[in-house]
Amino acid sequence: MRRLFFALGLLSVAAICFAADKETPKPTREAPKPTKATEAYQKLEAEFLEKVRTAEDRKELFATYAKKFFEHAEKNPKDPSAMEALSYPLRMGGENAKKAVGVLKKEYSKNPAIAELFPLLAGRTDEASVELMKEMTTTPPDKKTGALACKALVNSRDRVVSVSKRLRTNSEFRKAIEKSQGAQLVRDYLAKGDKAEKEIKEYKKILEKKFPGQITPAWVGEKAPEVISETPDGKPAKLSDYKGKVVVLDVWATWCGPCKAMIPHTRTMVKKLAKKPFVLVSVSVDEKKETLVEFMKENSMPWTHWWNGKSGGIVKDWDVSAYPTIFVIDHKGVIRDKIIGADSEELEKVVTGLLGEVD
Repeated sequence: MRRLFFALGLLSVAAICFAADKETPKPTREAPKPTKATEAYQKLEAEFLEKVRTAEDRKELFATYAKKFFEHAEKNPKDPSAMEALSYPLRMGGENAKKAVGVLKKEYSKNPAIAELFPLLAGRTDEASVELMKEMTTTPPDKKTGALACKALVNSRDRVVSVSKRLRTNSEFRKAIEKSQGAQLVRDYLAKGDKAEKEIKEYKKILEKKFPGQITPAWVGEKAPEVISETPDGKPAKLSDYKGKVVVLDVWATWCGPCKAMIPHTRTMVKKLAKKPFVLVSVSVDEKKETLVEFMKENSMPWTHWWNGKSGGIVKDWDVSAYPTIFVIDHKGVIRDKIIGADSEELEKVVTGLLGEVD
């Protein structure tokens, strides 16, 4: 657990917002059928969400409700609400998270629906979680589930690599981490970054060999998948409209402090590159489009804007779990970099380099 808390500490210092910073994340599954067990789960969830909004001690609250959610799933393993209930202890950690993994392995390892929890399982380092995810890449319920397991494992390692990269290239960031966490822990995290890079290659090989054509991942080095969205005034928009240009997709939200802190530098960068084959697209994940529209009225942001909403679209297809997440795409349509967190200087450096490659 110490390693997990250290990773989260690094990410918080890295100027990143998570969905949980705005609201407690909820599973993306459709509402289950209204069985008695489902109704009991919905009541428990509503009770928890109400308390978490005003809780002064979330640690104690999480410990209490992680147990309650686990007990619901354990008591009702066949109910549609059980897997949703298990997602809560997995987020909250502790002994009930380990127990949740045990239930998942026993009850759901042959059910493709388990893929919905892969993003939570892939980042866990306990033996049971590691073994379950390994099982999902070797003997999954079907090929699509196996591909999604590989995808989740790559994405979890990619987040480690992203922070490790910033530690190596941003001296101010590294000094801040060393001061708050200690030099040895930084060295340990850099080593984790090296290991994660090797694991990414391994999981990509498994995906290519065992589950070809099952998914279209949005990974660095791969052709960027199409993105279909809409502008703040409701007009359709898609990534392929900018073929031949260096494109930055900045996935952000108006409630994200680090995202807003980037605006002045972004404004300067866009002005500087106005005559270049370059476009910056800010993709809002605000729940309501009106929130984005009102924010843009009060803040000068003279570049392209799309509204995605808080789920689906680029958030789901491109596996975005923290804000800002910035994808830099070259003029040939290949994703060349992924920056997790507010790092304006690194972004401009990458963009300038790619513009130099344009004929």
